[in-house]
Order: sequence, then C-alpha cells, then structure tokens
Amino acid sequence: MKVLLFGELTDIAGNNSIEIETSKDVVTLNDNILQKFPSLQNMKYRTAVNNSFINSNITLHESDVVALLPAFAGG
Repeated sequence: MKVLLFGELTDIAGNNSIEIETSKDVVTLNDNILQKFPSLQNMKYRTAVNNSFINSNITLHESDVVALLPAFAGG
C-alpha cells in the first residue's frame, strides 16, 4: 500500500511516499509504519484516507489513498 507523506515526515522517511504491506485497518497500518520508521514514534501526525481525516480505526482497502500529515502552523 502506498502511503503519502508530507512536511517533516518526508525528511524522516527520505521520500514523499512509502510502500507498506497492505493493512486491514488504520491501527495496523500505523503499527507497520512505526516498525519500519521508529523515529516517527515521537511525531504528531494525522492520518487521512481518501482525502478525509480519520478519527477512529477503519478498515482499509488496497485502492485507498492514505496520507500522513504533520501538524501545520501550530496545529
């Protein structure tokens, strides 16, 4: 699954996108990302799926567009 990265998250990953094994849900996806990039553990970021911010765990599908966005402008 392709995950888009923005802001300082691109510096940590060394790219503006990463490939992660397709995960069944957002919690599992975030766990897999943190295993691959442990330095993200202390970062605050929001997860968006298909252009909508996610506030709870949802099921993911291979065709979903996932993005990780750090806090912007003090937010």
